[in-house]
Amino acid sequence: MAAKARELKAAGKDIISLSLGEPDFNTPEFIKDAAVEAINQDYNSYLLLERIDPNSLLIRVKPTGNDLNKYEQDLVSSIEDEFVHNLSQQIYVSVEMWNVTRTTKNTTIQIIRQTAMNEKIESADKLREAVLNHFMGEITPSQKALAYLKKEIHQLF
Repeated sequence: MAAKARELKAAGKDIISLSLGEPDFNTPEFIKDAAVEAINQDYNSYLLLERIDPNSLLIRVKPTGNDLNKYEQDLVSSIEDEFVHNLSQQIYVSVEMWNVTRTTKNTTIQIIRQTAMNEKIESADKLREAVLNHFMGEITPSQKALAYLKKEIHQLF
């Protein structure tokens, strides 16, 4: 990202690189207003929490075979990859929200691992079904974290 910013700047483009550090100016009012309006219209998301939510994770990461251990690892790897990707994207949230995010990630992984250890779960498809059933009618850790994030954003704006 920084290399692309330097390239465009060298080409004479007016570029503000946000890949390293923070901007040296305040967020313009029209952007703040648009953010508040988006929140009020429920056009908000925190992609990491949405992508590691078991309801979307299990649809996106399908078993490639019947191997329970491989599918468990595929699910955990997908969660870890999303977490690392979001770190690299420099998502800025409060310390409290970051702790909620880490707890959400760890809780989701723990539920997948505990479910996989159940003696009745013998295949990848059974693991997928059991994790989905675990959250049937319940609020997932990601949904709880997203609710916390919305509350925090509303307090800021």
